[in-house]
Amino acid sequence: MDRIIILVYILFFIIIYTDIKNKIIPNRYLLLLMIIIFILKGYQGEIEKTILGGSVFSVPFWFIYGYGSDIFNRECLGFGDVKLSFVIGMLKGYSSFYEVLVYLNVVFILPLLWIIIYFLVTRKVQREIAFAPYIIGGYFISEMI
Repeated sequence: MDRIIILVYILFFIIIYTDIKNKIIPNRYLLLLMIIIFILKGYQGEIEKTILGGSVFSVPFWFIYGYGSDIFNRECLGFGDVKLSFVIGMLKGYSSFYEVLVYLNVVFILPLLWIIIYFLVTRKVQREIAFAPYIIGGYFISEMI
């Protein structure tokens, strides 16, 4: 089991690198993660929690993806980020709404802090950021809490 989790973490770091470098999250990594997580959670007998977790954790990202562009007249979030949040939710599984709120707060506060620090240091406004590091970082931080 630990080897599978290490493989998941390696894929997370590949996704972070790819998103920072190219501003895209390739589907092949997300699909591979989904298959690995289904195998892992199926072996543990937690398929229901896995599907519920993927659904619940990704709902706010669906709304931002769907309605953010209507409100701000530009794409706010890529669909790869929505799929990544689904994969993170699958990995965490659904256990309580409190856990979802903690995760979402961490995920949206981290980039805000980065943008503020970046502005204070460089005096430049950053228009686009890679969001995968914050989605995955939120997973690691919320696992520690």
